[in-house]
Amino acid sequence: CPGHDLAGSMLQHLSRGRRWQAGAVGREEARAGISAGRWLKVPQEHYLLPGRTLKGTGLWRVAYVFAPAGCSGRGAVTPGRFPAECGVHVHYHGCAWGAQFTGKEVLSRLGLLEWAVRLRLVLVFPQASDAVDPAGCWDWTGETGQLFDTHRGPQLGMVLNLLADLPRILTQDAEPGAVAVNTTSAGTQEQARVDVLDFGNISVLV
Repeated sequence: CPGHDLAGSMLQHLSRGRRWQAGAVGREEARAGISAGRWLKVPQEHYLLPGRTLKGTGLWRVAYVFAPAGCSGRGAVTPGRFPAECGVHVHYHGCAWGAQFTGKEVLSRLGLLEWAVRLRLVLVFPQASDAVDPAGCWDWTGETGQLFDTHRGPQLGMVLNLLADLPRILTQDAEPGAVAVNTTSAGTQEQARVDVLDFGNISVLV
């Protein structure tokens, strides 16, 4: 709806009680901060519960992580420790809205990135697939087992394992040399170059 910032309202509500700097960072500065942030592409298979497969768990190959400047890189993050000045928000996509269906570019058009910069939030975008649910929905009905809605459930367990490894993931540094693709910055129609940098298990989208 015109004039209504749903993403901003949601993240401000969820971020109550922690220190944040929205008042000190204007909209234009936040947009500039998106370019200074980093995208990381993380294979979800490495975080599956024992005995599980991506197909049997209804998960896509990779999850995506957006980290504002100061929340990632070896110069900003102590290995094994999440930066105290940064928070984390996990965004679960809707049915048929996973990267398998829409491509990863949609992640930059949700209105979340500007607020991630303003609130110093690391955004984690886990990805379901159509392997269990044809529409690519997350398991809300027990298709992956009776523990589907608990921390021991196959899908949520993968997300928790990834979050536990997030301090290590955020220390991955970008290096020169990459393949360029296009994406759209949140809140703008401008096209920006995104470099995909391979780090073995982890790729960095700069």
